[in-house]
Amino acid sequence: MAPAVPGCRALGSSDEEDFVIQERGAVVDDSETFDGQAGGGADAAVQTAVDAVGGVDGVGGVDGDEAAVATAPASVAVPVPSYDDVQYQDTESAAEMWKTGAMGVVALGALAGLGFFGHKMFKSQAPKVQQAMQDRQFAKESQQRLNDFLSQLRNQPTADLSAKNLGGGQDEGFCYVVDALSFNERLVAVDFSKNAIGPVGAQQLAQALSSNTALKNLVLDTNNIGDEGVAALATSLAGGSQVKTLGLGSNGIGDAGINALAEMLKSNTVIESIELNSNSIEDVAGLCEAIRVTTSLKRLNLSDNYIEDGQSLASALKENASIEELVLSGNSLGDEGVIAVCEALKQRQGANLKVLELANVSISPEAMGAISDLVSACSTLETLNLSMNEWGDGGAFKLGTALENAKNLVNLDCSAASLEAPGAMALASGLKGHSDLKKLDLSQNPIGQAGVASIVDVLKHDMNVEVLKLAWCNNGENAEQIGQLIMYNTTIKELDLRGNSLKDNGMIWIARSLRESQLDLNKLNVAYNDIQDDGAVSLAQSLKHNPDSAPRDLNITSNMLTRMGQVALTEALDQVFDMAKREMVINF
Repeated sequence: MAPAVPGCRALGSSDEEDFVIQERGAVVDDSETFDGQAGGGADAAVQTAVDAVGGVDGVGGVDGDEAAVATAPASVAVPVPSYDDVQYQDTESAAEMWKTGAMGVVALGALAGLGFFGHKMFKSQAPKVQQAMQDRQFAKESQQRLNDFLSQLRNQPTADLSAKNLGGGQDEGFCYVVDALSFNERLVAVDFSKNAIGPVGAQQLAQALSSNTALKNLVLDTNNIGDEGVAALATSLAGGSQVKTLGLGSNGIGDAGINALAEMLKSNTVIESIELNSNSIEDVAGLCEAIRVTTSLKRLNLSDNYIEDGQSLASALKENASIEELVLSGNSLGDEGVIAVCEALKQRQGANLKVLELANVSISPEAMGAISDLVSACSTLETLNLSMNEWGDGGAFKLGTALENAKNLVNLDCSAASLEAPGAMALASGLKGHSDLKKLDLSQNPIGQAGVASIVDVLKHDMNVEVLKLAWCNNGENAEQIGQLIMYNTTIKELDLRGNSLKDNGMIWIARSLRESQLDLNKLNVAYNDIQDDGAVSLAQSLKHNPDSAPRDLNITSNMLTRMGQVALTEALDQVFDMAKREMVINF
């Protein structure tokens, strides 16, 4: 019997189909291929096992006899790693892998953290970056705009820089462009109104004006110059300035500011017009002193302030012979103050009064006597505004008589004066033959059809009125008289008939007249008249029939039109353009 290979045990004979080589749990099936032969039998398996442990025929200490038994089926041992060794190696590899994986996870976590932090940083900083870019672009565009304005001031004789947002804050934009006025010999007129310019900007302007001898017209209306800014301007204008027209309306100027301007007027012999409307002026004592001595001032606008001292104004005006245009509307002068002013103006020697505006000064029929005497005595009067005062028919009787002598009158505003038909008739009688009259406003007076008819009778043939306002005069549906005016008058360019309850019948009267009219109307206003589709369709047909007299601006808002009426007028608009090449605008 052949000796057993150490570490192996016999499992079967050669008759058995399978044998197992087992070493510490390792099992090999004899069906496996050895030396490249599949299913070579037990001999091949034994030979392979012998070759694994030693040579044959004396090799490895085995003689020939002993080698002979190698051909017989026997148990063969193949050394394999122990379970503990494998387990140890696996544990060590797993530890290394776990360590590497852990480091990878940590690295990925760090990268993720950095990415998250970067995203948060970008997200938080992106608006700031975007805003910074926008600010830079805005600054660039603003600088370009300012340079354009600067170029206008330097290279053009006139410049309109109104509402350009130059002021505000410390008036940096205005201060930048206004330097162009220094030693500027080309610019003669500039408009800086509606720019929110404050005292700082006014001071910079004053400094620029000190070296400017060419500028004639300076408009600064609707800013925030205030008393401080006006004081700086007044100091500059008192020198060698050549500014003739100065606009300072709506600038928050109070008594301190008007006193500074008054001191300037005492020494300035160039300025001819000052607009001080819509400020906060109450005390005019200092201004009155300047009015007494000035010889150049021709226009003074003090409207919409808080002046009540008409007596002081009257006293100063009596000694002044230069003022030709006086605007005192919107001050609480009352009957006493207005009477004093009118008497003073009448007594002036060598004065040619052209404009007198006394709207909304709280007067009654009592003051109309003094006003009428002034109108009758002043043949040079061109504009008279007595609106928004309740002088009614009693005052109209006095004024009507005075108007007979005011042949040079161009503009008469008697709106909202509580007139009725008799008062309208009195005014119409006084206006006969006034060929210079261009504008007449009798709106917001309940004069009715009779009053409207009296005005129409005067205007439809022998007068040259271009603007006629009869809004809210209670004319009613019978618009025959208005129709006759449209048909026969040839000079009216603007007709205001708002709020007269014309309805469809009145609109049809007007539409029929437009068919035969020779007017070159710019504006026709029939808003607030309860006009429906029938009236609108009639008007549309007339516009198509006589496109040459179609109004360029038709206001038919606040009526009762449906889509049918609007479509009819829109089609007429298109046809007017096709036939007469006349552009129309319709406000629905």
